[in-house]
Parts: sequence; C-alpha cells; structure tokens
Amino acid sequence: MNIVQVSAEVAPWSKTGGLGDVCGALPIALAARGHRVIAISPRYKNYEGAWDTGVRVRIHLFGHAHEVGYHHLRKDGVDHLFVDHISFKRPGIYGDNTGVYGDNLFRFALLCRAALEAPLRVPIDGQL
Repeated sequence: MNIVQVSAEVAPWSKTGGLGDVCGALPIALAARGHRVIAISPRYKNYEGAWDTGVRVRIHLFGHAHEVGYHHLRKDGVDHLFVDHISFKRPGIYGDNTGVYGDNLFRFALLCRAALEAPLRVPIDGQL
C-alpha cells in the first residue's frame, strides 16, 4: 500500500508527548511490512539530513495565498516530508511560555492543505 501520514509531531524531530512517539514509530513499522510510507509534518527548524526539494506550492487559505516548500529525508524506510513555512518557525510546537499561539488554526490548516498537495507535487525517487 501507499500510505501518507500527516501529523503536527513526528519523533525524533518534534514531539510534546505520545502523539510524536506514535507518529514516529508507526510509519517505520508500516514500512517494515513492505508499505511505501510518506510521513508529513511541519519543518519547525533545520533538521540534519533533510534537504530542500526545490518544490514550492501556493496554498490558498483564509482568503490569501501562502507559499510552502518541502524538505525531504529518508530514514528507516520512511520518506519524511517537512512542510516549510515561516509560521512553523517558533520556540514551541503549539505555544510558548505565554500560552498557545493564536494562529494555530491557520498553521495546522496550512499543514493539512500542503500535505494534500505533497504526493501530487513532490517527486520522491522519481515517483509522484
């Protein structure tokens, strides 16, 4: 099967608790069973080994167009795509010591829309 997993957290790159752990381990287990797995999550910072695919996509959301990019890293049989946008570059995933980020709805809606485009636009090993 071809499987795409989308999550705000994927360990070891990003995690606040159990979601990050599960979304880090599940794709590896599925890939070990022979499935082609792409795990998509935000690029909160520069992740070692992840390279810029050069693919840019304009996402229309809440009345505006927003450009996202994609970084790719293959690890443990899983293709990880990290969605790059300025709104993800913050000290915390969901908030900081002053509280939750007021634009989380936008940020994670953008992630979902960018994830829908990724399998159609980002070639991985020459495949779309």
